[in-house]
Amino acid sequence: MREQERQVVSEWPAIEELVERRAQGWRLTAIEWERETAAPEVAIGQRQAAIEIPYGLRVTGGHHLEDEPRERQVLMMLLNSIVDDRPLSHAAADLNRAGFTTRDGEPWTPAEAFKLLPRLIEAGPAIFASPDWIEQRERRLRMA
Repeated sequence: MREQERQVVSEWPAIEELVERRAQGWRLTAIEWERETAAPEVAIGQRQAAIEIPYGLRVTGGHHLEDEPRERQVLMMLLNSIVDDRPLSHAAADLNRAGFTTRDGEPWTPAEAFKLLPRLIEAGPAIFASPDWIEQRERRLRMA
């Protein structure tokens, strides 16, 4: 049977304490180090993103998220393609024909569209409940 004891110390233990513990059969198994550091300086004009802003949203006023209209349109077009059971290659082609590009300014590919699926799962319920979606789907059903 093994007995373990965790001891948190704020300064080095005396050598006598280490020798005594060793004589009692204890074995030193870990030392953990930590220190305070100054925040890294960021040059003027250089930005560090703490987290990636979810696709379809943007930061306003430095503190709030709101819909990003063009990205929201991309999400709606992808969602329409999925609802219509069309392959992602068709969705990517439709996005490119409509003049949309990825956040990096690249043309849409099926792989880039696939990367948005987790975001569609998050945003889907809000999109399905939006007046834009309802109006668009009703218009498409009337045309069919």
